[in-house]
Amino acid sequence: MTPTDPTRTSPPDATRDQSDAALDAGLAAAFGNPDTRSYQPAEPEVGAILAGKYRLTERIGEGGMGSVWVANQTEPVKRKVAVKLIKAGMDSKAVLARFEAER
Repeated sequence: MTPTDPTRTSPPDATRDQSDAALDAGLAAAFGNPDTRSYQPAEPEVGAILAGKYRLTERIGEGGMGSVWVANQTEPVKRKVAVKLIKAGMDSKAVLARFEAER
């Protein structure tokens, strides 16, 4: 892990792309994705597919807001990403704002 630059206000573009993908997948998993009409169980499992393009491979952390997973993204490019899934019921404006800020 590299030290964080306290003066940096936004991540590099590659990190931003992964963050955006993780946010999209996490929100789709928590609240459903109207484009795919996918269903995500309350307790995700290895192999679950989120938003039609993220396959969960390993849970790497868990906290008060939810869990963080390694996933394989299949579209628009194939790559490994980290996906943060917020817990069911954590859909208040304050929690969603914190989730957005953490990405």
